[in-house]
Amino acid sequence: MRRNRIGLLIVVTVVMVFASWQIALAFSINAFTSRVSPSDEHGPTEPSLAVDRSTGTVYAAWQGPTRMARSDDGGRTWTQLVPNTLGRDWGDVHVRVGGKTHCACETSTCIPNRHRVYLSVLERTPLTLQVRVAWSDDRGANWSSNYAAAVNP
Repeated sequence: MRRNRIGLLIVVTVVMVFASWQIALAFSINAFTSRVSPSDEHGPTEPSLAVDRSTGTVYAAWQGPTRMARSDDGGRTWTQLVPNTLGRDWGDVHVRVGGKTHCACETSTCIPNRHRVYLSVLERTPLTLQVRVAWSDDRGANWSSNYAAAVNP
């Protein structure tokens, strides 16, 4: 009799764990279904994602032309970012989150204790296969750029 109860308890536990896992999976899939790129943009390619682990902010970048977006709520809503220091991209768009910003007090281009966001892209102009790197210290509102981080002649 006791064996039957233990067996039943194990079966019920397995079923509950499986059901909880299915519910969690369904929630996580539904939580990240909002469109990231603007609705008037067709054919964005080569997406790149990065997460600021200190705040949970998600950054997405893609080419066609190079665009970015930021989500502060786990991907439910997105704020479009315009890295205006970049030209016409050609491919290999990457976004990453680095170390803390260098400013001690908030300015128009820097927020203290936030993490710098980096964006790299291959471009065609002014030189063929030029790598450009842009960065932002204010979560993507303003950008600085290295106009020729690397060039392949």
